[in-house]
Amino acid sequence: NEFIAWLERNTNIKTYQTDPYTYPLWYFISDLRDSVYLDETNLNKDRLDYVNGLSEKFNFREGMKTTKVVGKIAKELGWDNDENYRVCKRCATHLEKQIIQRDINGHMVDVTIYVCPECGRSYERSDIPTWSTEYAKFCDALSPLKITRHTCISLNPVDYLLMSNGNSWRSCHYIGDDCHDAGCYSSGTISYMLDSTSIIFFTVDGGYEGNNISTEPKIQRQVFAYNDGRILQSRLYPQCNDCGATDTYTDIRNVMQKVIADCLNLPNLWVKKKGANGVKHGYGATCYPDWDCQSNLCSVSTIKGLEDERRDDIIVGAAPICIWCGDTHGEDSYISCCGGSAYTCTCCGYSIDEDDVFWIDDEPYCNECVSYCECCDEYHRADDMIWISSESRDVCRGCVHDYYVVCEHCGEYVYEDDAECDENGRTYCSQCASEYIATCAECGCVINLEYDEVREVNGKLVCEDCADTVEEGTEEEEG
Repeated sequence: NEFIAWLERNTNIKTYQTDPYTYPLWYFISDLRDSVYLDETNLNKDRLDYVNGLSEKFNFREGMKTTKVVGKIAKELGWDNDENYRVCKRCATHLEKQIIQRDINGHMVDVTIYVCPECGRSYERSDIPTWSTEYAKFCDALSPLKITRHTCISLNPVDYLLMSNGNSWRSCHYIGDDCHDAGCYSSGTISYMLDSTSIIFFTVDGGYEGNNISTEPKIQRQVFAYNDGRILQSRLYPQCNDCGATDTYTDIRNVMQKVIADCLNLPNLWVKKKGANGVKHGYGATCYPDWDCQSNLCSVSTIKGLEDERRDDIIVGAAPICIWCGDTHGEDSYISCCGGSAYTCTCCGYSIDEDDVFWIDDEPYCNECVSYCECCDEYHRADDMIWISSESRDVCRGCVHDYYVVCEHCGEYVYEDDAECDENGRTYCSQCASEYIATCAECGCVINLEYDEVREVNGKLVCEDCADTVEEGTEEEEG
């Protein structure tokens, strides 16, 4: 449905709906949307004769893949040129390709972006739906790939800590190299680890042959929780099209149900219900409760025969313990509440070594939470700095108060010695002053073109006081 809707928005497919000679093409394409059963090899094969009659170049055969038929139609009609779709959303100008350097996981790599030559707006490649991207999604939907991967079900503490270290993704439970790189629920890794129900399910590349699979980047990860004959299946990561991932959820759930049933020495028969009924967030837990936030995707399975009995709640997550001091804490985004270092940043809570601390008003700060002011040659809290656009630098509030004024017209800060004033003390930056400040050609006083009465006499600007005199003198000369 999404693919056909995209065709209607971005191609001339709708014109074929009204043309009696090309109507069969529209009929064939639109039939893809209306079909109840999608069979990749023979979907709408009775329509191929109609489509073959549209062009001598079409020679579709019975049994040909539907995706291949659509691809050939697109090539014949010119839909397959990706450059036609790389257009600025703001001004409809064709985008220009550029290669830039970007830091990705500590490595500088070439990255392709697209820039509008008119407005300068830039787009990531993933921001621009083209024929290639949308057609690939369409092919995947009709022909899902079967990929072999190593599947791991784990209670290993390392797998909890690295639960969001994906091969090309990370989530809010990513612990990071330091607190500034960590996810907003990074302590949830330890919160899961310390409860009595959570289980980590993850997959890695099928070609991996090493002995330390816990540190191998995860392709998929899902948290399950088991208690008293019931299993919670929470959200699958990094699945970005959750609504279309029901088959994947089913496949993974089948694996977990089989393993749990074997461990209990019971028949592998379960009753599944959507949602997270009977699941509770543990006291003090800091793990993200995606079973509540994505309840339409999550489910609870109960061993058949026990579903009508009252079962104990599945308690997910526990209060995390600091990896340095061992005390419980409530910090969502830190796996350590103290870090074991000399100081703790007053602003962000980051642990700071003796050699890296900045003192402001007798309070310790890390280098990420301070900024240097060149005016007073001192460090200040980053929140106390003001950006000066004309100088492209931050200046502390004290120096801004002492040395800067605000331009009357554009509202930007301007260094006091560089500002220009009118007769009433209104200040302007040099750019605005060139547009709104002038000098009377007669008496030399400063004129404000925004507020003062100004006249033009003989091609010269004069103030109101001089205007009458200059005009009388001009009349006498003419007389």
